[in-house]
Amino acid sequence: MDIKKVLIIDDEIDICLLVSSILRKEGYETTVANTLAEGEQKFVEFNPHVVFLDLNLPDGVGFSIIPKLKKLNSDIRINIVSAYDGVTERSEAKKHGIQHFISKPLNRDAVIQAINPI
Repeated sequence: MDIKKVLIIDDEIDICLLVSSILRKEGYETTVANTLAEGEQKFVEFNPHVVFLDLNLPDGVGFSIIPKLKKLNSDIRINIVSAYDGVTERSEAKKHGIQHFISKPLNRDAVIQAINPI
């Protein structure tokens, strides 16, 4: 079986370390980006199966990168991880076909639920 790759795009280093640590223990290969621009670059280089995406990043709103990522890989699975967890954000996520919206602070079970099965 191929190792599944996960890209984490979040400007909070602690969140990146937490999600990455959880996923590595589950056998996934991970990489992180702290801005949308870096996220797009890493997406192309790393070719992940799944993305964990924060909404509030230094260079913009996470939703803005979703169409670009889906154009590069129409099968990509994107999970939102955000402290902004209102009706508006969840509605926008649904419009983008997001299946998992994880509220911060997050926990291991929420991350595992969002990643399985791939």
